[in-house]
Amino acid sequence: MKAAAIGDKPRILVLGSEARARESLRVMLQPHYEVAAAESGNAAREALSNFHPDLVFIDIKTPTLDETPTLDGLELLKEVKSHDSTIEAVVVATHTSLEILRKALKEGAFEYLLKPVFRRDLDEAARRALARRRGESAGRETPSRGVTRIDDRRRSPRVAVAWDVTLENDHGSQWTGEMISLGPFGVKVRVETDESSLSEGSIVRLQFSPPDGKFPTPMSVKGMVWRTDPDGLVIVFLDLSAHAFLRMKSLVKTLLKEPA
Repeated sequence: MKAAAIGDKPRILVLGSEARARESLRVMLQPHYEVAAAESGNAAREALSNFHPDLVFIDIKTPTLDETPTLDGLELLKEVKSHDSTIEAVVVATHTSLEILRKALKEGAFEYLLKPVFRRDLDEAARRALARRRGESAGRETPSRGVTRIDDRRRSPRVAVAWDVTLENDHGSQWTGEMISLGPFGVKVRVETDESSLSEGSIVRLQFSPPDGKFPTPMSVKGMVWRTDPDGLVIVFLDLSAHAFLRMKSLVKTLLKEPA
């Protein structure tokens, strides 16, 4: 691969084994960033050495849910971090596999995006990842008893809330806290506990009920602690059935229609 011309824009490298997926991500990112793409192996290593990316998007070819997850794409993540641990990395996959999530977290991924990914999803992930690379705050949720759209540029927006939530791990330990944002793919919660109790990679079950009574049946969702932000724990939902996902999406959509 030829070395890319390096300008003033942040540099983003797209890696993955599928040419169509790489090209799709590259085209969507190109208007705002200096973008290069490579497959794997020597091409990826050459790109890392010559292009000097600030951020890498890694497209992972995930099998269907009833097959054994492949970690091939995550070997690229490991290689990126071995080359330069300060490069931020975002993993893109077709579904949330617990094994892949844990491996991605262990190898230092900043974010995990689910396909189909649209331009706005990429822009938001890139903005936040690059802000962390620069040592800046990526922005915090500001919850209230009302409901507020956090970022109306998202295809699947989150809402800021202030709801009671209970977390329980596989050993039966429970914590109560406050949910401060909600989206179809995950939540952010504040819980008063030491970091070792709910560290990154911890698996928990969340139980909560919207306080307005419009959804009287409690929501019970399995999730994994993805990362710890200054204002709370980011928890990614795991193994959502189609029914549960549609219910979560419907809840977010309903809340966004309400006056703040």
